[in-house]
Amino acid sequence: ITIGSFLGFLASFFQIIPSLFEKKYLTFDQNLTSLYLDHFLNIRQTLRLPLGGINTGTPFQFGLSASLITILATIKIIKNTKNNRLLLFLFLTLFALFLTNQSSIWLWQNITLLKYILYPWRFLSLADLSIAFVSVLIIKKIKYKTIFAAIFIVLTIFSSRHYFLRPTQVESNIPTDNLTTQNEYNTIWSNEKTFLTRPLITKTSNVQINNLSSKPFQINFLIHSDYQTGILIRKLYFPGWHIKLDNVEQKIIINDGLISFDVPSGDHKIYIYFEENKLRKTANLLTLLSLVLIILIYIKPNIIKGSTAD
Repeated sequence: ITIGSFLGFLASFFQIIPSLFEKKYLTFDQNLTSLYLDHFLNIRQTLRLPLGGINTGTPFQFGLSASLITILATIKIIKNTKNNRLLLFLFLTLFALFLTNQSSIWLWQNITLLKYILYPWRFLSLADLSIAFVSVLIIKKIKYKTIFAAIFIVLTIFSSRHYFLRPTQVESNIPTDNLTTQNEYNTIWSNEKTFLTRPLITKTSNVQINNLSSKPFQINFLIHSDYQTGILIRKLYFPGWHIKLDNVEQKIIINDGLISFDVPSGDHKIYIYFEENKLRKTANLLTLLSLVLIILIYIKPNIIKGSTAD
């Protein structure tokens, strides 16, 4: 398990390493790390108590059956504190519910990792998973376990009928210009002008573009200009973009978050491309290495078995 977990973690380095070290180029932290403040649940919503305008059709609830199981488990723990597994899962349930509530705001404010979970109600998933284990540990000790299990299943479905019959969780959201919910993947150089509708290449009238070839990470074209001019490319600037004019590296000018550069008069060949830096290449190599190791670990026992059979 340890080796498998390590190799699985290593296999994800191609995404994790850039996410950690290049996040500073995005507005992720500015837009998301305070999002939790507006998404705490009150206890009446969590327990699905139809009081004070609580929406019983929302998925943001712990539920009646789970609440009853929690009470039974608490009583059982008070009577027998030696049931470690029950104690563990009950603690996880209660702690997860605590993190969904405004009372836990100190933890959210002082533990950076929590802020990247974004929404406190996401801990309902942990509470639901933990209470499932608690349910098994409670019911298996009951004499008529099948009957009690059936009762709790029916009660769970019945108390959640509003969620299925009158769902309110599906709402249409108008997508942002970059198709994210909070513009969290905008670069730090972008602004309100970045996503305006414009051609791939913005130029003055006296500039001629020929033999244009455009791919997601590569643009080639020939350009003729009567005098020095600026060219704007409809590509978000990010470290790794390069511009070559007649095979000579050019300085990139960041204009409204987009790639821009100056072109002298005359005829020129322009080559714009994105190249992964050393950090990304290293992360890709580690991911590739982990995949090779996983394949070798899988193949080796089969080779040994085949040799033994022969």
